[in-house]
Amino acid sequence: MAILSNAGNTYTSGDPVTAANLNAQVNGATFEPADGAAADGTTLQVHPTLGYLKIKDGGVDETQLADGAVTSAKLDASFEVTSGEIADNAITLTKMEHGTAGDLLSYNTSAEPVRVSLGAASTYLRVNAAANAVEWSSSDTLQAKCSFESNGTLNAGGNVNVSTVVKNSTGNYTVTFTSSVTNPIVQATVCSTGDIITGLEKESKIVVSNLSATNCIIKTGRGSYLDLDSPVHLLIF
Repeated sequence: MAILSNAGNTYTSGDPVTAANLNAQVNGATFEPADGAAADGTTLQVHPTLGYLKIKDGGVDETQLADGAVTSAKLDASFEVTSGEIADNAITLTKMEHGTAGDLLSYNTSAEPVRVSLGAASTYLRVNAAANAVEWSSSDTLQAKCSFESNGTLNAGGNVNVSTVVKNSTGNYTVTFTSSVTNPIVQATVCSTGDIITGLEKESKIVVSNLSATNCIIKTGRGSYLDLDSPVHLLIF
């Protein structure tokens, strides 16, 4: 099936080829209308009423499309790409949106991916007060500080925002803050060296648990045991 037709200009064998004949052939040519693909699947055709060209199935591949030439607005909704149609690890770093050095990927409360932009110099990343997102903070203010002996007695001087230390049992202490702390970050250190236990020197161990705005529990010991009294230095940021 032809793409062009020229019913008004026909020639037979032996007719001269002249400029006038060629002009008439070109000027009188029209697209051949059709409403479906040609039988051989290779012919371009023109829609009979809308006038657009039809291309054979598979006639355009990725090598014939410029980068960014096909936008989502040009695609039918039925061509939506779902997660099941993307193979694992199919999207490489080069295919992802470019950002700014230091940006982080996170998720909002609607479980949608969001960009966390790089914070300012000397800030640090922390969980916000609602405990549902991360944020950059420049605050490194000391919220509480204390040193106490193995019997739970607070050392005189240097304590900040700590009202009491109570020894609950061997190696188990409750530290209560004078004023509430916010999003606390803990640094706790056992202030004694390792003891000799059953002929072996054991590494000091400390665990901070039940941390809240008003208090925390500190457990101390050696090796795998948390049942030995030890002096402690505690910082809350």
